[in-house]
Amino acid sequence: MASETSATRVSAVTEALEAVKVSNHPVLLHKVTQLRKKTTSNKNFRELLSEITQYLGYEATSDLETKEYVVETPVASHTGQKLKTEVALIPILRSKS
Repeated sequence: MASETSATRVSAVTEALEAVKVSNHPVLLHKVTQLRKKTTSNKNFRELLSEITQYLGYEATSDLETKEYVVETPVASHTGQKLKTEVALIPILRSKS
């Protein structure tokens, strides 16, 4: 029975790792480098962290499904897009040893 539990855990971890996205976007890489600099002030660190979170959010949500959505503009009706489901993003940044 313990092996079934262990196998289930390994399967869950493997499935989660397959869903991980790694971004190599040049602007994101630049921001991460600035964040890691020894001379980065606390204020600048927090600002960079906020910017990086936004970039990661864009990357992570790039393949979400949308549906048509009609809105009224000041001039006329417009058919745009709306996400099919609600989304919650939780950024986790960690350093390597």
